[in-house]
Amino acid sequence: MHLALRPACLWREAKFSQARRREKGDRELPCGTQNAQQSGSLEVSRPGEHGMAQVAGASCPRAAPGQPFVFKLVLLGSGSVGKSSLALRYVKNDFRSTLPTVGCAFFTKVVDLGAASLKLEIWDTAGQEKYHSVCHLYFRGANAALLVYDITRKDSFDMVQQWLKDLEKEFHPGEIVVMLVGNKTDLGEEREVTFEEGKEFAESKRLLFMETSARLNHQVTEVFSAVARELLQREERKEGQTQRRDARLALNERPAGQAKCCAR
Repeated sequence: MHLALRPACLWREAKFSQARRREKGDRELPCGTQNAQQSGSLEVSRPGEHGMAQVAGASCPRAAPGQPFVFKLVLLGSGSVGKSSLALRYVKNDFRSTLPTVGCAFFTKVVDLGAASLKLEIWDTAGQEKYHSVCHLYFRGANAALLVYDITRKDSFDMVQQWLKDLEKEFHPGEIVVMLVGNKTDLGEEREVTFEEGKEFAESKRLLFMETSARLNHQVTEVFSAVARELLQREERKEGQTQRRDARLALNERPAGQAKCCAR
């Protein structure tokens, strides 16, 4: 599968959207800041902030030698499935039943995995259809993605396939870590998507899978920790491969006289 770069029209669309909001008197806030005085929603970040609108493909995870790995994780899914609630619960251990996102919200969290620590840059995208095209700007350069659906809404589960197709247009197969997340297990009596359906779909697409409840804080930390562990393991494998390759190159570049002992 080849990488598909998005046309520049998405940049113009984002700028036009910002201009329209300014005409309506909406204030632009830093990404991830809650505008409590106006709508209580999470506000869109400006293009260029926090490395937004990177070229397709996973970004470099380590900022500098000796520094923790830095990974970009995006939350994708339909509106009102609980993406913002999952991020807020994980980062701040807070829950709000109504927290609409306009464009994208940004969170960070340092994860301690014992042997190593890493920093997650969490991008919470809006799920409404009118923001769908702009969301592509935010998940470029991602290292991981959570595909979130509401277990009480079959339509949100069906939409996961579209979000997965969007990722496949930007990344090679297996290039990033993807987890399917069924949220709102606290509403089990209203369930429309069974655990088995979610698991079978995830296995068919080779995705990680877990069900959660942001309201009850059920398996929220486990979701992000599982993704973080997979990211770290992949990076350690890459570093091991690089070290072995460098060792082979160094061996091949040795002067011929040093390759073997002189025969007697």
